[in-house]
Amino acid sequence: MVHPASTNLSPSIVKSCSVKTFGFLILPNFTTIGLASAVETLRMANLAARKPLFRSVLIAADEAPVVASNGMRVLPDFSIANAPELDALLVVGANPIDRGRSSRPLIDWLRKLARQHLPLGGICTGSYLLAKAELLKGYRCTIHWEDLPTLQAHFPGIVISSQLFELDRDRYTCSGGVAAMDMMLQLVAREPGGQDIAAKAAEAVAMRPGAG
Repeated sequence: MVHPASTNLSPSIVKSCSVKTFGFLILPNFTTIGLASAVETLRMANLAARKPLFRSVLIAADEAPVVASNGMRVLPDFSIANAPELDALLVVGANPIDRGRSSRPLIDWLRKLARQHLPLGGICTGSYLLAKAELLKGYRCTIHWEDLPTLQAHFPGIVISSQLFELDRDRYTCSGGVAAMDMMLQLVAREPGGQDIAAKAAEAVAMRPGAG
């Protein structure tokens, strides 16, 4: 845990930051480790800053519970029909990728967010849905290492990396698992005073921030 005495953040830095809402679109068979790694990193950043800087909300295609790859049933906070205003949206992908599932409503919604210039990203196989929605063209992206050949074969026009994560302008993708922590720490570090906050958050989760 982060204790107030260990944060050493100036009041001006803490005061200058406003709350940012990260939406996490959870797909059926999503990976809980990727979701938890991302959400917990934001929570630790809030503790490090000693005030809420980041809010995490879970979004799904509808309001029904979503079954994760480990069998856990998760109730979303919102559906795509009533999702709140967001500062970024990350797709938490399925394991394995379900290429046969109808995803038209999700694709239409993602394209709508893209037209609104909302930053979009993918955790684990979330990049696959973004690519399917044609929202990764011209961007550098990554995906879970097992799915790199699949992504390349189905979407030859996008630039695919084997790095743990890629932050390319308003597209944020990571290979999943605890790599989501590294990616979220880098996003936290981009905020005003964020480098100090990210460093303290990294200490709280007992890891050293890495590079994509």
